[in-house]
Amino acid sequence: PQNNELYVQVTDAQVDHSMWQRPEDARPNGQPNKSYKIDGQNGGSDVAAETASALAAASIIFKNTDPEYSALCLQHAKALFSFADTVRRSYHQSVPAATDYYKSWNGYEDELLWGLAWLYKATGEDIYLNKLELRYQSKTPLEFSWDDKTAGVQVLLAQETGLDKYKQDVANFLNNAMNNVDKTTDGMTWLRKWGPNRYAANYAAIAMFAANIELPNSDQYRTYATQQIRYMLGENKRQSSYVIGIGRNPPQRPHHRGRYSYAFIFNFLMLNGY
Repeated sequence: PQNNELYVQVTDAQVDHSMWQRPEDARPNGQPNKSYKIDGQNGGSDVAAETASALAAASIIFKNTDPEYSALCLQHAKALFSFADTVRRSYHQSVPAATDYYKSWNGYEDELLWGLAWLYKATGEDIYLNKLELRYQSKTPLEFSWDDKTAGVQVLLAQETGLDKYKQDVANFLNNAMNNVDKTTDGMTWLRKWGPNRYAANYAAIAMFAANIELPNSDQYRTYATQQIRYMLGENKRQSSYVIGIGRNPPQRPHHRGRYSYAFIFNFLMLNGY
């Protein structure tokens, strides 16, 4: 709504998880859903910088087809990043209701770097690249995920600068992912049991980005990425896709609250001759 103000959550997560109905019908105790925001007194550097990154990326996508909207996205991206970098605080500290669900375990510095990287890519303004290179510290992250954007920052630095030191950081990340992270018996990279496909898909994405900036092992990265995605689409011992509606024998009964509600209504009407 204004500078240093961003709405970041709708509905109390614990209450939301306690109900099994269409999300649009969820009204705790018959009351309107509660909204949560961060502001100048209660910052959220991680979520504000993440949003700035998304808007900066969107400004690139719409630059030629909708210049006015692109400019609006970039305007808000810049303002949100300034907010994130000035009022430094983790999102869950200002919105305690998020703590049990999206606590920023990795801190907010990676999101701030992510924001700088996308703002530089969107604007070409050296102020963003200079800040990014000054604050960036070389390391090998374990994952690329909602909680850790470091590997993506490394890719963008390698893309935008062409410097070998950043390309090497990307290569180190992929070497660890491909050779040190556990795999299933038929080859999917398995980081942890909670949503394993998302980690494998993100490793594959970084591998394809690395291949496209022509790192020395580009062919190997493309092969690895292709294997991971094909596994998820059904080339596995189950011979079943993990993606609804795509690939070989995909899931038919997802654990999805809205889907079950609509399916129940549809089946009720069919069974009763409507």
